[in-house]
Amino acid sequence: AIDGSSGDLVWRFQTWGGIYTSPAISASNNFVVVSSDSDSDLSSHLYAINVATGALLWCYLASGQMSSPAISSSDTIY
Repeated sequence: AIDGSSGDLVWRFQTWGGIYTSPAISASNNFVVVSSDSDSDLSSHLYAINVATGALLWCYLASGQMSSPAISSSDTIY
């Protein structure tokens, strides 16, 4: 994450593979969701990351590739 005012790096998060989709920010602005493709097999990871700290909240392993996540106003992830 980069501070929009100063351009300074706020935090960085390492994924298990490349990120080829757009992230989604929760309606509550508490977390961001991003997916990454595995470099070694046909699986993907879906990560929920704390917006303020960059800490991992949870990670979901899925088979196959994922598209860009979408988040509803009630923070349900699709």
